[in-house]
Amino acid sequence: MMVKRSNLLILDVVYLICMFVSSIVSFTVFNHALLSFSFWMNLVASYVAITAIWIYARFIMQNMDRFKRFVPGYTALGVVLVIYLICVMIYTLLTGSADHALRWFVLLHTVTIAIAIILCGIIVTQSLRIHLRKMTARS
Repeated sequence: MMVKRSNLLILDVVYLICMFVSSIVSFTVFNHALLSFSFWMNLVASYVAITAIWIYARFIMQNMDRFKRFVPGYTALGVVLVIYLICVMIYTLLTGSADHALRWFVLLHTVTIAIAIILCGIIVTQSLRIHLRKMTARS
């Protein structure tokens, strides 16, 4: 299945707009905390979350035939990525007080991304196992 280049261009423009809006909101809301480590950590975490969703959407658009075969697995991956983005946005609310407990704040971000990566790995592994079982059952 061919994907129009214009669709990917639109997706790229939406990604850049999201990154720009995320930057503007972060710099506007937390302009008093520009020199703090927690501010920059939140900004980078939100960039990672947005980029992960963008890569996921691009992959789905370019591999629609494969997506149709693994709908539950790819949908679960998307849900994990969106939940990770929501967690990062919730953690952003803690930026003002994060400097008092910086170790815990760093640990919170690290554990969250580790859980997201582990869940994505489990989902991909299980989806491939199910698909391989179906393929061997057919032949």
